Amino acid sequence: MDQPTQPAEPTAEAKQSRGFSRFFVWPTVILVLYVLSLGPVRFMGVRGMYPLSTKRVMNHIYAPLTWAYNNTLLHRPLGMYLHLWCPEIYERNGESFEIVGPTKYDHIENSR
Repeated sequence: MDQPTQPAEPTAEAKQSRGFSRFFVWPTVILVLYVLSLGPVRFMGVRGMYPLSTKRVMNHIYAPLTWAYNNTLLHRPLGMYLHLWCPEIYERNGESFEIVGPTKYDHIENSR
C-alpha cells in the first residue's frame, strides 16, 4: 500500500543558483565587510586601543585600502566614510589632515 516516495531531484536552475551565490555573493559580502571594517580599525588605532605590534599588522592588512585612498578615485568616498569614524583626522569632504600611508608621489625620482 505505502510505496516509498523518492525526493525529486533538484532542477538545473536550483543547482545553478547555488553555484552563483557561492562564487559571487559570498566574496562580494566579504569584500564589503572588509571595506566597512576600515572605519572601526582606524577609530581604534587613532585612540590607541591596541598595541603597536597589532597596529603594524593592521597596517599590512589594510594596506590595499590605504593605497586605494591615496591613489584612486575611491579617495573621496573612503575619506567621507572614514570621517564618520575619525572626524579629527578626516574632513567632511574626504580629505585627510595627515598623510596616511605611502602615496604615488613616493616613487617619483629626480631627473637630475
